[in-house]
Order: sequence, then C-alpha cells, then structure tokens
Amino acid sequence: GGRTFLSSTTMAEQLAQAFVAQYYQTFDSQRLGLAGLYQPHSKLSFEGQLFTGAEQIVGKLASLKIEKCRHEVTTMDVQDNRPLGPGQGVLVFVTGNFYMDVNPVKFAQTFVLHEAVPNSGQWYVLNDIFRLNYG
Repeated sequence: GGRTFLSSTTMAEQLAQAFVAQYYQTFDSQRLGLAGLYQPHSKLSFEGQLFTGAEQIVGKLASLKIEKCRHEVTTMDVQDNRPLGPGQGVLVFVTGNFYMDVNPVKFAQTFVLHEAVPNSGQWYVLNDIFRLNYG
C-alpha cells in the first residue's frame, strides 16, 4: 500500500495527547517526577506566581498541600508553531476538573512544548501557566 505522512498538526496533537497524559498522571501520583519535563530556563506561572527553572518549579508543585488529587481533562487545543522555523514550539491549552476532595475545581493550563534539540524527539516544557477557576 501507499505510505501516509502525518501532517505536522496531527503530529503535534499526538505529541500533546501523550504529553498531557504523562504530565497529569505524574502530577497526580508523584509530583517530584515532573522534574525531567522542565529545563533551567523553563517558566511556570502558578496562580499568578512566577517560578523559573526545574528546581523552583518542582519545588513549588511538591510544596502544594495536596495529599491526593486527580486531573480530569475535558478539552485540549493544540497549535503547532514548528512550521514557522527552528526553535518554535507546540502550544497546548488544557481545561478540566481538578479533584482534591470530593468536589472538583475547574482548571485551565497552558504549555509551550519545546524540542531540546531539533528532530531529537526530546521535548520539555518551556512555558507553563496554571489557573484554578473558582466559579
């Protein structure tokens, strides 16, 4: 049969789906395991507070007073900026429910995923913005 090539959008969506699944599974089970997803120049805005670098970011996430939690993703939007040239990333916007107790809180999170070395398949979080949406 003929060979089919994935469009960059499809590849970006697959990357985003795999990343999001891994990120929230790790966050919900062992937050310290997120360290490998960030680099020294990564940035996290968490409820308006800015943290830079894997150590600061994971320190913040690990310090959250949450015993057990679960993220339930309800929507995910992906924009692939890689066709614009080298060094461009993939933008991922996620909304969903964040369960800490019985009642979920709505959340929104935006990631810019960057490839450590072009075409290496090694991705990290360059930018991460997280907000809870209290209704």
